[in-house]
Amino acid sequence: MMDSIEIYDIYDLWYIPSWWEKKTTWFVVAAFVFVVGFIFLVRFLKKRSAQKKLTIAQKALQRIAYLENQKNILSHQVLYATLTTTLKEFLCYYYGKRYASQTDNELLAAISINQQELPEDVRQNLMFIFSGVEMIKFANQKALVAKRDEDLMRSKNLIEKINFKNR
Repeated sequence: MMDSIEIYDIYDLWYIPSWWEKKTTWFVVAAFVFVVGFIFLVRFLKKRSAQKKLTIAQKALQRIAYLENQKNILSHQVLYATLTTTLKEFLCYYYGKRYASQTDNELLAAISINQQELPEDVRQNLMFIFSGVEMIKFANQKALVAKRDEDLMRSKNLIEKINFKNR
């Protein structure tokens, strides 16, 4: 007789803890992912802002150093286009004139007409660098190696001189 006795459960419902339910589990996982992502975002932004920002003179000197390293590989057109753009952006920043939007001939004309805008040594160096540049950039004329090297050196010295004066 004992074999036929069944034991019944006392409770009709089973207890499921709240942390075991699907909604709560997804909420906890999402909150954890959000907190970890937020921590990584804050660390990334702090590291990025801690990096030293380059000044316009340092950027220009880096471009000219790149041109000096690649002068035998780059075509004359690309080299002089990059050099003149770099100089125009640098002058635009330091002297507040709209040199960056001017062509090379317009820049030469503006420099020769308004001689008081720039110091004499800067004006002379720019006149030397920008003279004949359009023939090299657009008429597919090759620059002399000596002129190319001298233009790169003059540009580098010009940027260093202007940057040193304005510190």
